[in-house]
Amino acid sequence: MYFKATYTVKFKITDQDLYDEFESNDGTLVRFLSALLETVRYGEDWNKRVMETYSDEIWWDNDNDYGIVEVEVTFDTYGLPESSHDYILESMNEYRDEDFPEKFVELKAKDITTLFADKTEHSFGPLAAIVWWNSMIPTEDNEEGSFLEYEDSAEYEEFYGRIINFEDHTVQLISAEFYNGEDTIELEGSWDGPTTPEKLQEQINEYFPNFK
Repeated sequence: MYFKATYTVKFKITDQDLYDEFESNDGTLVRFLSALLETVRYGEDWNKRVMETYSDEIWWDNDNDYGIVEVEVTFDTYGLPESSHDYILESMNEYRDEDFPEKFVELKAKDITTLFADKTEHSFGPLAAIVWWNSMIPTEDNEEGSFLEYEDSAEYEEFYGRIINFEDHTVQLISAEFYNGEDTIELEGSWDGPTTPEKLQEQINEYFPNFK
């Protein structure tokens, strides 16, 4: 059993030199992705071993005079025992006020659409929320987030102020996969707006009608 979900988040590069360093493959982009990974993987008490970061999308916006780097952040629980999957649900219920079943094998269609959605009626989906908060860079005007928050760290010294969040800092689901030991469900994120539970449910109804 496992679940896998990949989200993207974009950062604005305000320093031309940093953009050039990212493009040069001198290790700067790898250090940035490693810093983000280190923050995201400690976002919860269960996700240390299940996170990945990756990027091959970087470009310069000449009209607005800044660079953009798009990062993929992936949760992948393949290889974790059933007890760990049960604990993940327990943790989300306790700390994120979700209403998942106690057992991973008991997850229904409505549960995985909530799990994977990047937007729900009132907030982010539980996985998207982890990515959102831990990719948010705190500033003097907005203290939300935990990325690059420690001023005495090497990554803060290298990147803070040279790369920032967009004003509408968002997280977008790219793809998701779920396997409960019997059913394999594969879903895709929406490219024309937020991926809500309702949109994911439409995919399940069309492609996996027996999964209720």
